Amino acid sequence: MFFLAKYGVQTSFRFAVIKSASSDLAASGDWTPATGDTKISKDGGNFTNTSNNPSAVGGTGSVGWTLTLTATELQAAEVNVQIVDSATKAIEDQYLVIYTYGNASAKILPDLGSSVLNANRVQILGTAVTETVAGYIAAGFKKLFDVATPVLTAASVNQTGDSYAKVDTEIAAIKAKTDLIPASPAQEGTLSTIEGKVDSVLADTNMLQVDWVNGGRLDLLIDGIKAKTDLIPASPAAVGSKMDIVDAPSSAGKTALANAAADQVWDEVASDHVAAGSTGALLALVHNILGGKQEIVDNQLVCYAADNATEVARFNLFDSDGDPTMVAVYLRTRV
Repeated sequence: MFFLAKYGVQTSFRFAVIKSASSDLAASGDWTPATGDTKISKDGGNFTNTSNNPSAVGGTGSVGWTLTLTATELQAAEVNVQIVDSATKAIEDQYLVIYTYGNASAKILPDLGSSVLNANRVQILGTAVTETVAGYIAAGFKKLFDVATPVLTAASVNQTGDSYAKVDTEIAAIKAKTDLIPASPAQEGTLSTIEGKVDSVLADTNMLQVDWVNGGRLDLLIDGIKAKTDLIPASPAAVGSKMDIVDAPSSAGKTALANAAADQVWDEVASDHVAAGSTGALLALVHNILGGKQEIVDNQLVCYAADNATEVARFNLFDSDGDPTMVAVYLRTRV
């Protein structure tokens, strides 16, 4: 007979026993438990008498029995109890197997009596996680989850290596050339045209989230401009007085352009970006898996969207031996 019990917590177990040489269950009048009838073994150790003897469960016609094991007796991963009538046998022999849970030394580590089952990062990712600076992982989880409605923001997503790095490099190369242009170049209309394009970009920030990506409209425009400015000599012939771009740049204008671009990109509605394989689709999948309820059913972890009804992902669960399981999960694979 198999039971579960919390590690190190006194627990009473209820069971039935069969009368000797009979198919009937034993009632209180059929058996009087004595010291030595019930013995316990912890984690394969020697059997010793239990602290308590079994007692009959009351009630008319009751054939139930109860045995209380102390907190000390349940301080083991696996507890085995044998019930053998030492006198003239009144009952058939009985054997109980008890797995403990909710402790590092228990058979089952998670606390099955808790409404929340803990999981470590190795179980989630399949590999150990290291952090370059202590506290980064904890801070990231807090940023993502410690709000009423978790969202991904600029502060919670590492920007290294995205399209902006490429744009910044190209703008810096353009500025290095335009810093050398005289104050009144021969073809002022050319600069007016450039100024008009910048004004147009500022007036149409609703499209920046598309234009700024590598290969977008604005990125291609900048590539074209850079292709031309790369041909400008390091020191073009001066016409009139020097153009003072270096000493008095428009910092307010540059700041406004940068802020508008960032705001529009991160405020874009996620539902507008659902193309297969896109960053928006991947972020939506992560949000759906983490945004709704999760439940374990038939050795599978089922993840729901924020409405707690739409299934978005399903994983098969296995223990360390590779067998399907609902407890002591060691591995999960996407169905």
